[in-house]
Amino acid sequence: MVEIRELDGEQRRRFIDTRDMYAAYEATLRQYNHECSGHMRWVQRRGQWYLHYKRRNSEKSLGPQSPRTEHVYNTFYAKRRELRERLRHLSEQLNKAAPVNRAVQIAGIPKMPARLIRALQSAKIGGSHVHVIGTNALYAYEAMTGTQLPRGVLSTGDTDFLFDGRRNLAVLSEEVRADGLIGLLRKVDKTFRLVGPHAFCAVNNSGMQVDLITAETRSPWRLGGRDHIGETKHDLKAAPIPGLEWLIHAPKVSPILLDERGYPLRMWTVDPRVFALHKAWLAKRADRDPIKADRDRQQAEVAALLSSRYLALDFNDQDLSALPQEVRALSEDVLPSSEIAPSSNDLSPDW
Repeated sequence: MVEIRELDGEQRRRFIDTRDMYAAYEATLRQYNHECSGHMRWVQRRGQWYLHYKRRNSEKSLGPQSPRTEHVYNTFYAKRRELRERLRHLSEQLNKAAPVNRAVQIAGIPKMPARLIRALQSAKIGGSHVHVIGTNALYAYEAMTGTQLPRGVLSTGDTDFLFDGRRNLAVLSEEVRADGLIGLLRKVDKTFRLVGPHAFCAVNNSGMQVDLITAETRSPWRLGGRDHIGETKHDLKAAPIPGLEWLIHAPKVSPILLDERGYPLRMWTVDPRVFALHKAWLAKRADRDPIKADRDRQQAEVAALLSSRYLALDFNDQDLSALPQEVRALSEDVLPSSEIAPSSNDLSPDW
């Protein structure tokens, strides 16, 4: 069994403080984007001044100059100054916290996947259209449970993203719509390149591989039929994987965690029980590489243990009903016997 180390008191305090600061930063940034994006200006027409509000490619008049529109103008810029000052202060606090987090050894996910996840968040597709799956999800479960796993369990050269083709992509920015996911990757590292035409993966000069996958289904319309994010023909195209339709529908989590530099980020990934069952399912596939299958089983057991012992999550819960029964039954393979809840037919106490 893999040794799971729990954070000590000081590490927990530092992590909670940083997590709370970042949650405040996120909330302030959302408020700023909602209330203060764009700009206002006075425009003269036929000798009369009008207040105009411009956001992205849209501009509209808010009415002629009057005490009301002057109040709107002054309130808008006062709120913008207030929120910008709050964001600046929180940014400074997070900058100060990062080296301390490294010093107390609570830094986590490597820098490159962390930056990729932040790019998805900035583009507003993380959590809505794309989720992290694969080994990097274990960093999220560490953060949820206040634990640390051996680095050997966490080491990987891949970052796997699950694409949900059902979602409406109308909210994409013009830049993301034009350049797609490969454009986002190249904003983080310009050396990312597609591995062949119509590829589902991209690789940078350091060997970091990003894979985009989705569920294979006999009824494409059920998942929207879309396999890419951008409109460019040179974007990543999600590889359909048999048996993953239930993974698309499964419950998700979005904890705050830390990267290896001590900075926080939010990761969108699958529920740790789903991760455990998915890895157990992969390990049993006849076409799975034996070395990968052993690692799948190890990671499945770790995620199952974190789910049951630290998060008190039940593998028999109704929220896992989207999973096939044969997949849910794999919990008996990944949970230690002491972690498996007694069946309803067992009437004796758990002595």
